[in-house]
Amino acid sequence: MILKVLMIDFGIFLLIMDLFMYARQKLTDGIGLGWAIVSLALLVAGIVVSLDDVCYLWSGAKNIVLLMFTVFAVIILFLFKISMAVSVVVVKNQELAMQVSLLNQENERILQELKVLVDEKEDIVRN
Repeated sequence: MILKVLMIDFGIFLLIMDLFMYARQKLTDGIGLGWAIVSLALLVAGIVVSLDDVCYLWSGAKNIVLLMFTVFAVIILFLFKISMAVSVVVVKNQELAMQVSLLNQENERILQELKVLVDEKEDIVRN
């Protein structure tokens, strides 16, 4: 019973963290959706798993089950942290690409103006 409660609580916690980080724009759309699916899968698994299997597993080795669940939770949280960092880098990369594009457009405009000024100066020198 405790294992089911832990899975359900961890699924809810992960879903809340996902929504909170998505709202703070720390996760992109795709990565946020992926973590929402993972958290909902944990939540559903906690609800659907039969009580007989959990009791059998729990009665055999409580300490090992808790240790495995703790390791699993730490790995999931570590992956969540890594995906947050990847999302931030992706967003910054998109912003940088937009700034480079704007700078290239400005550079082209300045080069055209310079060409017009050089042509005008050559016309003045010829006359």
